[in-house]
Amino acid sequence: MDLRDRRVLDPAQQLSLYARESSKILTQAEQSNVGEETLSRLQAELQQAAHSYLQIPMPRLLADVRRIRDEALHLLEGRQPLRYRTELHSIAGWAMTVLGWASTDLGRVDATAAHTHTAWYFAQETGNDALRAWICKTRQVAAYWANDCEAAIRHAERGAFFAARAGGQTHVMLASTLALDYARAGRLRDARETLAQARGISPTQERQCLGGVLSCPPERALSYWADACLVLGRPGVALEMAERSVAASRARPAPERNLGTERMTQLHIVRAHVDQGEPEAALTVLDMVLDTPSDARPAPLLLQLAEIITRMSPALRASRDGRRINDAISAFEAATTMRVERRALGSGREPDA
Repeated sequence: MDLRDRRVLDPAQQLSLYARESSKILTQAEQSNVGEETLSRLQAELQQAAHSYLQIPMPRLLADVRRIRDEALHLLEGRQPLRYRTELHSIAGWAMTVLGWASTDLGRVDATAAHTHTAWYFAQETGNDALRAWICKTRQVAAYWANDCEAAIRHAERGAFFAARAGGQTHVMLASTLALDYARAGRLRDARETLAQARGISPTQERQCLGGVLSCPPERALSYWADACLVLGRPGVALEMAERSVAASRARPAPERNLGTERMTQLHIVRAHVDQGEPEAALTVLDMVLDTPSDARPAPLLLQLAEIITRMSPALRASRDGRRINDAISAFEAATTMRVERRALGSGREPDA
């Protein structure tokens, strides 16, 4: 350091020199290219994006989250105290997790893998168990919709480990996810035990969680439990849970409603009516889902609709109401596919995810 010279110092001089060096180190360490206000702004903007998921056009949301991610990464190139670096790593990790979730909704599980792979690095840097758990959850969703049940279970089990340490809504989400995946895989005893555990967890909003699309309020938990009960062959219980979920969602102020979960839960209601041989009731609820705006139709919604058709018995499929269900879903799928194709042809390239 520039305070040193070549002379031999006596002990008193050494102590004075080292003290001056430490003072200079403090001055340098306190220098920062980011402050509390900037961190608070980035966190608030990211939370707002998470809460507006499926309530604003997806291209706009993707652009907002990408900008937040890139600003956090740009700031990390400078100097800041360790606590600020941890916050910036967390913001970047959550942003990439939202981008990964959106990529699955847009049918691009390959993009989901890229986002979550990088997000995991930032989660490890921060030691944020909630972020780790939601990255696993995002990977689980992608694996399930890619029809890889075994991978989905692996991601859910790994996420459940971190979620148990995070607690709150994150714990509820991963336990509920794992119960559903066990049911889908035919591991019925594991499914029932895990479902019971999920229902016993307090769904508090933990501080580490982002919120919005990456949260699990009571109505979302009910939706997962209803889905699990459908797979377990309990349509009556599933119907009651799903109806409670939709009612709770609609009771919230508009900015707080998770419209994606609400629509998927309505499809659980349709499936429950189909399983109970109630096609007219199924059609009534299905019509509400088919009114979904064309720019708010994620790929999982289409896959869930297709599942309704496969669940119908041969007799129901051949009936007048069964044909109406089939025709309505087919028309919805065709219109959505045509819109996606026109958008791709018009842009000339795929949007960044």
